[in-house]
Amino acid sequence: MDKHYIFDIDNTVIATEKAMIKSLQYVMKHFANRDYSEADLAFIAPFSAEETLNRLGYPAREDLVQHWIDHVDMFSSHIYFFEGMVQILNQLQQKGIRLGVITSRRRDGLEKEPLWQKIKHLFDVVICAEDSREHKPSPEPMLAYLKGSNATATQCVYFGDTEMDMIAAEKAGFDFYLAGWGAKLNNKTRQANVLMHPKEIISIR
Repeated sequence: MDKHYIFDIDNTVIATEKAMIKSLQYVMKHFANRDYSEADLAFIAPFSAEETLNRLGYPAREDLVQHWIDHVDMFSSHIYFFEGMVQILNQLQQKGIRLGVITSRRRDGLEKEPLWQKIKHLFDVVICAEDSREHKPSPEPMLAYLKGSNATATQCVYFGDTEMDMIAAEKAGFDFYLAGWGAKLNNKTRQANVLMHPKEIISIR
């Protein structure tokens, strides 16, 4: 029975948090005339762009979502692969493990990411924000993955960096490992299986 290793992208495979915050700061200042500190926007990591803007008081602002997507590359110097991640993904694929993605990013935003273009060929099924009506911590994105891959929950292991990733995976019946290299640990996430370096993924049985 094939094993499926499924990854969140942001702050699990690719470090993007600083770039996402800085680009959102820029967009809100130039297109909504609002100033936010990095601390004000530190909450954004688990959420889709639409949910982030909703929480900032800008629901249904597709223009701001699109500006945010379009301006992330201004801060590309802050975007990088976590150490050893590309090599690990290639090793997993060579071992016959099927690789997938479940991300809260919109597909158009993900496709604009140059580092994603370097690894997208490694993944069989990619679930983005528009592929499910509800988002993490709902298990619906995980169920969309099962439908797209014809896998069962017992075949699936999910790697993510937030409590919402953990909750969604557990609700769907996936095994879960916290990407400690990109996570902000709290009392709840410390209860998960925590990996501190991507190389530890290879040792999972």
